[in-house]
Amino acid sequence: MNQLTFILLFLIPILLLTSCAGISVMEFQDAGTLGKGNSSLGFSGSTGINTVELYKDSTRTLHHNGTMFIPIQITFQTGLRENIDLSASIWNTSLLSHFFRFGKNFDAFTDFGYTMNIKYRITQPESERHLAFGITLLGHTGRYDHDDGDWRSSTYGIVPEIIYSRHFQVEESLEPTDKKKSLSKILYSLYAGWKVYFLSADLSYTFPNIVAETHIQQHPIIYDPFIGASFGKERRYYFEIHGMFMKNAFSGDIDIMPYFGAGTKFYF
Repeated sequence: MNQLTFILLFLIPILLLTSCAGISVMEFQDAGTLGKGNSSLGFSGSTGINTVELYKDSTRTLHHNGTMFIPIQITFQTGLRENIDLSASIWNTSLLSHFFRFGKNFDAFTDFGYTMNIKYRITQPESERHLAFGITLLGHTGRYDHDDGDWRSSTYGIVPEIIYSRHFQVEESLEPTDKKKSLSKILYSLYAGWKVYFLSADLSYTFPNIVAETHIQQHPIIYDPFIGASFGKERRYYFEIHGMFMKNAFSGDIDIMPYFGAGTKFYF
């Protein structure tokens, strides 16, 4: 399967379900680093946080769907040092739906999101197992303009993380076992991690026949354990699953929000 086929097969179903504003939570990286002077460019699609999920302060938003589909995310990553990577991502939930969807409300949504991430690997480069720490700065803005209501949202945050990965395609002085040879033909790495989102979320909205503007500000903390797998080497594919959870600001219950995504990267 070439990369264009992979992207189309995964993104078309997501594209057809896209309409509103969402926040991407995907990593699409293991604990390994690229090495100084090396870079990658990635394209991905995923499910992510519906921004309304961050404002559960009333019965109106209490039972709102917490999942949003993010059909396009672009990530550039480069090696600053042998054990330090810097990456930047941008994504959009609404742009492609303006071109491919038909419905009275789809043109009313616009949004834009971005992250900056730095990752520090503490293990040796020749190791089969890697451990890395990172920190991400996140930003997202969204708006909805339509006859049934107008809203503006802005979300900013800082996200510390830890990632552990097991690598199957590494240079070794010893002859690999038959099992490892078999795995290395398929897998590049398996990885797992833990992130904590410290967010500041701001929402303003108005409705027909209501003159005053309603303003909500929240500071949610979201916990995000995740697992993933990568395949290939020079051209790599990623699959990832997240099991985020947070305390509901209105009810006090714990909300669990599962998300998934897939992507591909070019290395140069």
